[in-house]
Amino acid sequence: MLLALDHASRFRPPPEPMNRTIEIRRVGLLPYAEGLALQRSLVEDRQRGRIDDVLLLVEHPHVLTLGVRGDGGRAHILETAERLARLGVVVETSRITARVRLSDIRFSI
Repeated sequence: MLLALDHASRFRPPPEPMNRTIEIRRVGLLPYAEGLALQRSLVEDRQRGRIDDVLLLVEHPHVLTLGVRGDGGRAHILETAERLARLGVVVETSRITARVRLSDIRFSI
C-alpha cells in the first residue's frame, strides 16, 4: 500500500493509480562531467514536458565529489593532485542542491 505525507503530517491515501511509463537508458561508462551534463539536459527536457520519465543507468570513473563551503573537504584528501590524476581519479566540486517538499514524498509500506 502506498501512503503520502501531506503538509499537515497526516497520512492520506494516494491519488488514483496512474499509467506512467519510464524510459530506461543503459548509458554505460561515461566521464563524470559528461554524465552530469546528460542528466542536466534530461532534467530540463523533463521540466519542459519534452520527454517522459527517464532512468539513467550510468557508471563513471573514480570521482571525489567535494562541497563548496570552506575548502569543500580538500583537507581530507591525503593524496596529491598529481597522484590522483595518475590513478585516474577526478576531483569535482558539487554545486548541486535538491529541494524536496514533504507533500512530494510517497512512502511504500
